[in-house]
Amino acid sequence: GGIINTDTANFFFFFSITRAELAKMVVKSAHYKGKLPVAIVTNQTVFCDVGGDSWAHEFVSIPASKGVNGVSDSSCNLGKKFLPNQPVTRAEALKIMFLVYNIEISGSSTFSDVSQSSWFNSYVATAVRLSLVNGYPDRTFRPNGLLTRAEMSKVVTNLMNQTDSPATTTPTPTPLP
Repeated sequence: GGIINTDTANFFFFFSITRAELAKMVVKSAHYKGKLPVAIVTNQTVFCDVGGDSWAHEFVSIPASKGVNGVSDSSCNLGKKFLPNQPVTRAEALKIMFLVYNIEISGSSTFSDVSQSSWFNSYVATAVRLSLVNGYPDRTFRPNGLLTRAEMSKVVTNLMNQTDSPATTTPTPTPLP
């Protein structure tokens, strides 16, 4: 399972990315960058809609271990679902990514559609500060808009291209005399 169609080898960059696909991209990139030096995979099922036999189980269990709570659902025995096949919003994607990467969030967004009191305000501000996102020309971020595979690829690539931990800056070398 994953984001590339194995029958056609297509990425379908314009499709909305699902929550499970996002988890896989973020976990694999974090592991590659050394942000997850040891696998935190558990056999324990955390969400009632992502069982141990699901391709997404290992990728979803890591964000869960980092604080991704899923969606409350009293109809299932674990009390929460991940909704792995649902598209993810732009704001949700930032939260999942920052939790997995252990990025400290701070600041206030200046986008016209990001309220100062919204739960995602600091996530958006941090993403802008780290040059992961730019927003749209009309000065909006569209936090509830669905994230495409292409957009997520850009965000993950921008994060991975940072030379140090995204929470810090790289000092400018002083030339030798």
